[in-house]
Amino acid sequence: MSETATFTTYEALIAAMRARRISLGMSQLSVDARAGLPDGYTAKIEAMLTNPTAKNARSIGRESLPLMLGALGLELATHARPSRASKKASPLNVMSERGKKGQAIWKCRTTGKQRRANARKAALARWEKHRKEKAATKRTRCAVPAKPASATV
Repeated sequence: MSETATFTTYEALIAAMRARRISLGMSQLSVDARAGLPDGYTAKIEAMLTNPTAKNARSIGRESLPLMLGALGLELATHARPSRASKKASPLNVMSERGKKGQAIWKCRTTGKQRRANARKAALARWEKHRKEKAATKRTRCAVPAKPASATV
């Protein structure tokens, strides 16, 4: 009978590997020896769980991950999340994927009436700024003295 574990973070993967190592009764050094990795490699990876900012903490490399999984008798499999796979790529989803979550959150927290009022207020502010800039340029044009007419002989 096979057991499955689902995790969505790197830390959860490391915790699952550590739990498997402990359930097998293996030490960190025995995992390193069985995987053909340098002594202390597993300890440095598991240090990420307790102190991620430690100088000796490190992440698993792409070559060492399959070696460690093999030493622990584990397989790594992926599966699609039904909730995420069924979502359509609306403009809000695309924007939040690009890191622009502010507008999506703002739209969720305000009603259409509030958004229209805010848009109207912003448009009036832009129009007022435009009028002030236009009046300022008009005043500077009028303030420039005209050139005196040259005398013709």
